[in-house]
Amino acid sequence: MSFVHFEAMRAARDGLADLLRAATEGRPASVQRGADHLVAIIDGKRLVRFYGATCPARAEIAPEDGGYSIILPGLPIHGDGDSLQEALDDTVLALRDYAHAWTERLRLAPNHEQNDMLVQFIAAATDDELRAWLTA
Repeated sequence: MSFVHFEAMRAARDGLADLLRAATEGRPASVQRGADHLVAIIDGKRLVRFYGATCPARAEIAPEDGGYSIILPGLPIHGDGDSLQEALDDTVLALRDYAHAWTERLRLAPNHEQNDMLVQFIAAATDDELRAWLTA
């Protein structure tokens, strides 16, 4: 089987199983939404693997006042903790909070709208995958 593409939403609904199967197998899967809007469907594990490998967190981890502080330069995300593990856990929570705020309102702000793929990554990743991304 090659890639799966539907020109209309109705056809995509009827072919949803084919779309999901193609995405799971890593094959291109898409739906046309109007003349100039193509929606790509991608397997979450593949998205996490790709984003994690190509978009490093560049987290700055610093010992601070008997604990640790983690910041993500260019993003309003930081975490703190008495241990590195606690700081990582706090930063994962901050990432999840940011993703929620982005979907609620920040996606409309010019200085946040470009973070759409980060939010997709956060939504698809497990906490362990986010911790690994932060420390890579």
